[in-house]
Amino acid sequence: MAYKRIMVGIDDGFPAVSALADAIVLASLGQAAVRVISVLSPVPDPIGLGAGGENLTRAVRLVREKAEAALARAQDLFVLYGVVGETVHLTDEDVPTAILKEACTWKADLLVLGTHSQSTWERLVIGSTATAVLRRTTMPLLIVPARNENMKELKR
Repeated sequence: MAYKRIMVGIDDGFPAVSALADAIVLASLGQAAVRVISVLSPVPDPIGLGAGGENLTRAVRLVREKAEAALARAQDLFVLYGVVGETVHLTDEDVPTAILKEACTWKADLLVLGTHSQSTWERLVIGSTATAVLRRTTMPLLIVPARNENMKELKR
């Protein structure tokens, strides 16, 4: 099956870089369009949190800047590899649901996500976006582990 609409869920981590690299290779081979999505969970309003509110505001700004930088890198890679692509930045409390909704709305025929090499204990305690999407999706899903060669080339 040739994929024509590939959606990639990313953050600023190395597994996302590997997922994006594989999606771009697939897209360039099959002349597919790529949509890269970054979903951030909303944060509470820092007003009324006192001195801690300032730290929260700074942390939120840093997370948003990293997400925007990851999406900008994706745009650069589209141009570099001659792939038709677009980026989307969303805010939603339920990241896996937001990814799945966006994939359905955009009519993706392949969803690509990176995954960390977590232990069973880490997965039980903190969960995994990729695992949550895997359990709920009905569309083809490619889960890509982080790889060193992709990290060096694309994380710059």
